[in-house]
Amino acid sequence: MKAIMISQLPTVSPTFWDSPVVFRDDGEYDIESQIIPFLSTLKGFKLGFNSGMRVEVLFVNTKEFVVKWGTQNAINIPAPGLPGGMPIRANGTFNFKVADYIALIDQIAGVREQYLVEDVKIRISAVLDQLLMKWITREGKDMFNLQANSFDISKGIQEDLDMQMIKSGISVTGFNVMSFSYPKEIQDRITKNASHGWSAI
Repeated sequence: MKAIMISQLPTVSPTFWDSPVVFRDDGEYDIESQIIPFLSTLKGFKLGFNSGMRVEVLFVNTKEFVVKWGTQNAINIPAPGLPGGMPIRANGTFNFKVADYIALIDQIAGVREQYLVEDVKIRISAVLDQLLMKWITREGKDMFNLQANSFDISKGIQEDLDMQMIKSGISVTGFNVMSFSYPKEIQDRITKNASHGWSAI
């Protein structure tokens, strides 16, 4: 599994810092402060002068991830002549990356030991059905040929997802619908109409 943020070994650090110290580049770092040894000694008095000060070191992966998605169940899209709506499935990919690691740490640190790509996928999947219904209804000019409007549908979903995820420091940088799937009888009708169109040409 791919990790976005992983909790690693504890290290000595002052507990009074309000915000995390961020190291953006590779290498070794020493955290120095005149007050740390004194506070560490006082805190370790009842522990035989062994320091009790510790904090978790968090590693954040800032590269862009590409994740496959697919509807688990058919989504009933309102359609003329179909009282219950047209059941449609879809699949594709979405891209995301950590845009604000401070916000991500604030949201996750102390709650989760690790935050994985799969966790982001689960969170996005929870709202994906309603967003598909919203943007297919809005941008789907032809319910029998949704692929023709997949770009506009994808763009709308990406913007909505990004707005929801950015609060947690994650930016949805891309969203693509690769294909729409219809019930067999509808797909047969689409295929038949398409073949008649080619015959006419």
